[in-house]
Amino acid sequence: AGVEGRRRGIDGDFGVQGTGTGGDRTVETGGGGFDEIRIRRRRTPAAGSGDNSNTQFALLGLYAAHLAKVKAPAETWKKARDFFLSAQGANGGWSYARDGDQLSYGSMTCAGVTALEICARATTRDSRAERSIARGLDWLANNFSVRRHPGRETGGGGAPDTWYYYYLY
Repeated sequence: AGVEGRRRGIDGDFGVQGTGTGGDRTVETGGGGFDEIRIRRRRTPAAGSGDNSNTQFALLGLYAAHLAKVKAPAETWKKARDFFLSAQGANGGWSYARDGDQLSYGSMTCAGVTALEICARATTRDSRAERSIARGLDWLANNFSVRRHPGRETGGGGAPDTWYYYYLY
């Protein structure tokens, strides 16, 4: 329940909150009528932390909403872009978390490149993001495999084929 004319959507770590006045449908049922959507953190993360996997899924949903003409504040896209820029490793790849093992993985590098491209398509191109995307694509070109998940064979826990299908999606 909520105030008339305002509805709430999904509310996780990066809660999605929709507002609008159209109809009685909700985000959970795939309904429409939202004029604006935001992604926000429910709790303050530890300094330097961040989960690249969950964040990229939130951005995929936000971009799907964007394609359906649901607006997100420009600041949301800027924060997402800056998050992924700050999470990129020195070798051009991305790890699971900024404060994690710092090993670059195929899955997380795909997520980083995709997240930056989504942010660019939803707003305007940024030269820092363009350079970061190019570095990520270079990492993928140098490490690409359809037989293994790049990065998992050198550490990060689990068997070498852990998260293989997640990487290929």
